[in-house]
Amino acid sequence: MASGMQLSPQGPFAFSRPVGWNELLKPYGVSIASNMVYDLASNAQVGLPAQFGQVLVSYPLWLRAISTRASPVNADLPGVLLPWASQIDTTHAQPGTMTPLLVTSRAGGAQETTAFISPDRQFSRDSLRPRIVALAVSPSGTPPQQRGRIVVVGTADFASDRYARNSPENVVFVQNAIDWLAQDEALIAIRSKNRASAPLVFTSIIKRSAVKYGNTIGVPLLLIALGIARLWRRHQITRRVYRPLASAAAGTA
Repeated sequence: MASGMQLSPQGPFAFSRPVGWNELLKPYGVSIASNMVYDLASNAQVGLPAQFGQVLVSYPLWLRAISTRASPVNADLPGVLLPWASQIDTTHAQPGTMTPLLVTSRAGGAQETTAFISPDRQFSRDSLRPRIVALAVSPSGTPPQQRGRIVVVGTADFASDRYARNSPENVVFVQNAIDWLAQDEALIAIRSKNRASAPLVFTSIIKRSAVKYGNTIGVPLLLIALGIARLWRRHQITRRVYRPLASAAAGTA
């Protein structure tokens, strides 16, 4: 677990760095890129200070990474929260040995060299596509050439207490990965039953914005319209002329 970018302690920036783990990963044909991935469609929300408290905004650099469900590690998990993750390069992986575990949506992008990590910044919409941010590599060949299993994740922060506390699926993912690496997969099916609900992932940013503003603006407007209709109806009732029952009966006779 490692990231290809280092967060700056002096401001909301991150800078690319060489990943030491890549030397160990080289025999498997995979490497962690020196970039930072963002997802405009599947991400977490963070609070920004506003005039009347806090406002929740989408933070594309905190990925709601989508589970491929292609391995016992993630078969029963809908996704995992990955903050400030890097893409995993599989260019040199041998066919059939690599299994993607976590990916971005089709709105995934990557920042190179220097990244401005402020939540209120604008992100480029160029070269958006699914990007692999976690994978498993199974052994290939025969002993003694056969290597052990590995699981590679593009960030180490997702397993820290800060993020795992509010994302129990992160803990389940790590525990499942440990069991899979130890080839003790019997515990995975039991543990994964206690999983979080699946996140909402929209096929386009337009649909996501429609749902977002429909909930924040449309529902209050609907309630206001219902209140106005009720007041209008009560106003109409108060304008009716009172007619005693006796007078009404005499008029009928």
